[in-house]
Amino acid sequence: MAIFGSFDEIPPAEALTATGAANGVFSFRRPPHLHELFLRGGLVVGWKEDGQLVEDIMQLHAHFAELVSVRDGTFQFRRAPAEQVSGPFEVPLRHILASGLAHQEEMSQSELPGPLTVFERIEHRDAWLGEELQVFWERAETRLRHGASAASLVEVTGASVGKAQQYLQRLRLVGMVRVRRLAPGTPARPRPPEARASWEATPHPEGDSISRADLTGIRPVVPSKPLVRRLMDGLARWFR
Repeated sequence: MAIFGSFDEIPPAEALTATGAANGVFSFRRPPHLHELFLRGGLVVGWKEDGQLVEDIMQLHAHFAELVSVRDGTFQFRRAPAEQVSGPFEVPLRHILASGLAHQEEMSQSELPGPLTVFERIEHRDAWLGEELQVFWERAETRLRHGASAASLVEVTGASVGKAQQYLQRLRLVGMVRVRRLAPGTPARPRPPEARASWEATPHPEGDSISRADLTGIRPVVPSKPLVRRLMDGLARWFR
């Protein structure tokens, strides 16, 4: 029995859950690409994009994180014998779907660190991370010792930028990384002109000289004299 439909009517997570523990190929088309998920007994064992097999586990998680947010395209599930469904993975479908949905929720909350925010490893901290986050940690740890951002970790981890942001946030919450601060004595970045305080000098568009017309209607403020000086001036006028 085949299952088919469109994602604008049935969300991807719901469509995949409907396959249960059956063996077969879940394919969906989002022009111009054709994707095929190979499922066996409730496990994701493979993913092909335009016939090209995905072989990295982090790329598989990145694909699922993108898939659960899709709301266009058509899908179909075809049953097949277990021996005809093969691939490099054995990831529980419900686990990777839950991870993708969690990623979608975290991204929608806009609380993740920016893609260029630099994190650094905290020494002597260990925690149970789970299989997915553990793989990311093992690939990213060396760079995090010297400071790295989500964008800079894409190449070495195989994760997408969005997933790397999520992983770094999770590592931050368990106390394994922290945002790198400026070292003492490091000069701050220059502020943009619009952020300058009102008392800071701003170059005049026509140079250092200011025309006489610029001062029209402006009265200089004469600073008040100290109290003792005012008393002395008063006494001087009195004894004239």
